[in-house]
Amino acid sequence: MRRAVILFFASSLGLALGLLLAYESAIASWYRGESTFLTSLFKPGPSLARSTTGADTIFRSFNRLYTEGLAAATDPARLAPLGANAGSLVVTLRSGKDILYSSRPLEAKAAASLPAFGSLSQKPEPTEEEGEAHYAIRQFDFRGPAGEDYSFFILKPPSPSKPGHLPYTRQLALVVALVLLAADGAVGVWFTIHILSSLGRLEASARRIGSGDLETPVGSGEAFSELSSVFVVLEAMREKIGELLREERLREQERRELIANLSHDLRTPLSALRGYVDGLREGIADTPEKSGRYLQVIADKTAILERMTGELFLLSTLEDNAAPSQAVPLDLGAFLQGGIEELALAHPQGSRHFELELPEGPPILALADPGQLRRVVENLTDNALRHGGRPSVRLRFSLARSEAKDGGRVLARIEDDGRGVPEADFERIFERVRRLDAGRSGGGSGLGLAIARKLVEANGGTI
Repeated sequence: MRRAVILFFASSLGLALGLLLAYESAIASWYRGESTFLTSLFKPGPSLARSTTGADTIFRSFNRLYTEGLAAATDPARLAPLGANAGSLVVTLRSGKDILYSSRPLEAKAAASLPAFGSLSQKPEPTEEEGEAHYAIRQFDFRGPAGEDYSFFILKPPSPSKPGHLPYTRQLALVVALVLLAADGAVGVWFTIHILSSLGRLEASARRIGSGDLETPVGSGEAFSELSSVFVVLEAMREKIGELLREERLREQERRELIANLSHDLRTPLSALRGYVDGLREGIADTPEKSGRYLQVIADKTAILERMTGELFLLSTLEDNAAPSQAVPLDLGAFLQGGIEELALAHPQGSRHFELELPEGPPILALADPGQLRRVVENLTDNALRHGGRPSVRLRFSLARSEAKDGGRVLARIEDDGRGVPEADFERIFERVRRLDAGRSGGGSGLGLAIARKLVEANGGTI
């Protein structure tokens, strides 16, 4: 494509230069009075040939009118057909100094410049001051019965060309047009080369992205705004694809960790279940009391497995946005009070101590799903008690109204006096299966805090 455009431009430019040189040679030959092929090629036909032929026809028609009599020759109605067929010529009849008929209006200056009666001038040349005057191609003078003077004129407006002007105006316009065409072609070639270059870079960038190279920037489209927007969009797409791939790799790594951690967590209760079931089968539990203990351990391990599979299913549902919240207005103080009472019944007295601190004033209301919010409180409490690092953990629940700049949000705190979390892990404690103790001494599935975060975000909050 680029070669074809360059070849076309070179051809048009060569043609324009050749015509210019030929025109210059023709002009020089014309002024020297030489007759060459170029002068015959460029020379126009006689400029007055068609007009002269028309003037002869009109003049013969007027002669026929004149032979019919003075009345016919001086009747404007009889002269009108001659003027209608005159084309660019002007048919005029003058009596003395008065214009009796004219096929086109004549200005006073043009009328006054007409040849005088009896001059029989056939082609008076207008002077510089009379450049706008008409001049006669034919003039016919005659007298009436009373001796009045009549003059019949066939006039042609003067040529706009003046002495000293170069000839071949039409050819010069053609050459200029060709030169302009060549200039347009040059501009087109410039644009085409740059556009093709930009498109080439765009194609190369697209191929790199298609082959998996997401690190090399796309670049820019130079001065072309339309192409620049395409480069910007492609660059944004490259960055977005790279970001999605990085997120996908991170999720894949998290999935591998999840599977590994769940496998470890499931192996422990399953091994215990197998051991106690084998004990019952082999008759090791040979007394009712021992059989009862075995069955109780089996029931406890089964409950652990049920809780782990339930949390895994819930987390998967939340990540797929398949568990939308059913938000209703809640009195958070009363809600927490009821939740603490339930927690006190669910946990032994020696392993916990619950406190509730509410601000003075009207009740604090919020839009939330009661079931999901209850699950958040349970998971946070269970995590604090399970990993507190001491036999008895104290938990304090509090509510506060946030500042107006936060849009009227509510701040709920659940604080404990356990061993705490290292500051370096603050940002990651809510990730799936994120444990801070490598030995997993606290038990649990490792999904509780991740579920709490998903539930809070599903209700429009942050944790």
